[in-house]
Amino acid sequence: MIEETRPVDERPSFRRRKDSRLLLIALLTPWVLGGVAYIFPLVGGILFQIGFDADRIEPFVLIGFYSFGFPALLSLPVWFLFGVWRLLWRSDYRRSWYGWLWPFLMWVNLCLVVPVIGH
Repeated sequence: MIEETRPVDERPSFRRRKDSRLLLIALLTPWVLGGVAYIFPLVGGILFQIGFDADRIEPFVLIGFYSFGFPALLSLPVWFLFGVWRLLWRSDYRRSWYGWLWPFLMWVNLCLVVPVIGH
């Protein structure tokens, strides 16, 4: 197997804007999708209290909640496995703190998001 060598400036690091941005996106994606998912039940509850018929509101609330909640829960193991895949196949990630902290942070994020969204 031929090892790919990169200049020091291009190795994965928290100092690189591209890597930091990708980590921030990976950490925030499930939280933002989960927050959007909870808007539908909140708005449905408000509409029900105003006087709208619950039978008409309920399908929209359920479809809206699951269309955002399910991708939020699905994105968690995908981001984690993405980090593990990079550790296994890319030697530059194995040699950096960034590469090793990615799966750990995604695992912590998974442990925090699932009780909030999936309760």
